[in-house]
Amino acid sequence: FNLEFVSGDFTLSQNLNVSNNLTITAINALNGNTANLKILVGGDVISNDATGYANCCGYLPVFVSLNGATDQNISGTGVMTFIEFAKTGGDAIFNPAFSKVFNTAKVTAGTWNLLGNTFSAAGGFSASTGGTIAGSGTLTGAVTINSTGILSPGSSPGCIGITGNLVMASGSHLAINISGSTVCSGLDQVTVSGSATLTGSVLDLSPTTNGSGFKIL
Repeated sequence: FNLEFVSGDFTLSQNLNVSNNLTITAINALNGNTANLKILVGGDVISNDATGYANCCGYLPVFVSLNGATDQNISGTGVMTFIEFAKTGGDAIFNPAFSKVFNTAKVTAGTWNLLGNTFSAAGGFSASTGGTIAGSGTLTGAVTINSTGILSPGSSPGCIGITGNLVMASGSHLAINISGSTVCSGLDQVTVSGSATLTGSVLDLSPTTNGSGFKIL
């Protein structure tokens, strides 16, 4: 079914599944009674709420979770506050005019391909449980790759720029493709404006290359 939030306050006690499209016209507050509650969306998302769907009054945030198996389009004149990428296939296609400013963005399954876009998240970006941040683009905010999460610049090769700090936790993966010496076209690279902390992370090189030095981070 399709779902539209027109106005008012909404509080969830369990996950809400929207098999088709979600439209957010206006929400005063979108609250969760417990942690990690989601609106699971299989179709497209239209957000026209200029201020976003923040939680209030001691409640916890609710994430709009993109979990479709094909491309999902995100459009509208508003913003998306808390977003999760848990797609089993396809890409999240952001309309060029849509605001790409979040509070928090996380990848918990599948691959989020940045597709050349610039995204901002004051609360940061993260990948975990096998989720992958991939493609070429720019992330403005702290980026944390947790255990089994993957950072894979390029659609390979390509580059991801991070305007902020990067933390790669123990058991995380940095996947790098090397097919030449030219950065972003023959060689994957991650650029970080802040600090980069790698603690027990795994470097996955493809293909294995001997005899040359390459700057990948």
